[in-house]
Amino acid sequence: MALIDETQAALDGGVFGAPSFQIGDELFWGKDRMTFIDDELMRLGRD
Repeated sequence: MALIDETQAALDGGVFGAPSFQIGDELFWGKDRMTFIDDELMRLGRD
């Protein structure tokens, strides 16, 4: 049941592919977005 629940939560949150990462309200999709994820994490660390 946990897999089904987590999958549904991801779909409800807008996830449509893998890998997907949610940081705050931002959803990042795809391996090529890793630099954007790094930038967002750095930005959040400075706030």
